[in-house]
Amino acid sequence: MGCLLESFRELSLPGVSISHGRVIYKEDEQVDLLHHALREVDLEVSQISKDMESVLWDDRRFSSLAEEILKNRLEEYRLFFKDESFADEREYRLVLKIPRSAEEQMDRILTKGYTSKNGLFIPHFDLSFSKENALHSIKAAPMIEFQLAKIGLQRFLNDHHYPVDKIEITQSTIPIRF
Repeated sequence: MGCLLESFRELSLPGVSISHGRVIYKEDEQVDLLHHALREVDLEVSQISKDMESVLWDDRRFSSLAEEILKNRLEEYRLFFKDESFADEREYRLVLKIPRSAEEQMDRILTKGYTSKNGLFIPHFDLSFSKENALHSIKAAPMIEFQLAKIGLQRFLNDHHYPVDKIEITQSTIPIRF
């Protein structure tokens, strides 16, 4: 994963952040993380209030700061929570947060687009990244014609400008089920 993140180096602009991790499906784990987040936000806000004792804070400004910190934390977590019925997906997510102020600076590596889903238009970005370090290995599903599949996969990688000679393609050792 480190090599893939390294290929996003060009995105290091103020306000741009990259988060990654496994999706959490179990509700009790989600609740535990939210409790942990609340405790962290409480500590962070307490520290800020101690650091700012010399400044007069009105309750509204302080409350607004606490809300902003909590909102950001919850926004981050919600992107990694999914209903337990999807647990067999074992999804790993890479989330790129780009503030509107940085969008114009990203034109050379991001292409803005929209996806239509259930009658909604959902904005997204297509991201160009270095394919040099994006993949190190691919483990193919168990199959009878592995060599044929491997040749097809190598052709696909080559056609999409991946460094085929640097990517190890192996077959899973899990027994085939028919």
